[in-house]
Amino acid sequence: MNVANASASLADFTQKLLLQSHQAGEDVKNTGEVLSIIKRVADQTNLLGLNAAIEAARAGEKGKGFEVVASEIRKFSKETVTSTQKIRETLVQIQEITEQIGSSIEQIAAIGQEQAASTQQISTFIEEIQDMSNKLNQFAKKL
Repeated sequence: MNVANASASLADFTQKLLLQSHQAGEDVKNTGEVLSIIKRVADQTNLLGLNAAIEAARAGEKGKGFEVVASEIRKFSKETVTSTQKIRETLVQIQEITEQIGSSIEQIAAIGQEQAASTQQISTFIEEIQDMSNKLNQFAKKL
């Protein structure tokens, strides 16, 4: 009986772990959406920096200081785009691993459920054997 309960408990925990694995995958997807927004902002910032550099060049000598600021803005924008790409690549790897973990957990859950069912059958057979043994003992006492 104790083994049957433990098998059922293991199956329940495995199901919970499977749900958590799926939630982690969804969280990774949501993070990817945030990265897309950050990349769009960085692209727009780069465009603004380019426009600022053009205006600084048109201002001539008086725009030299502003040209430095525009250059730094564009540099920052490019670094942000590069960083978001690296983060995206890492998230893809995490998502792939999370899917693999989810698949493994599904297999473990299926095995755990089979074991719980088998353990329950064994427990039932043992109870039947005990009943038969008691009946045989009672029959033997009558002889």
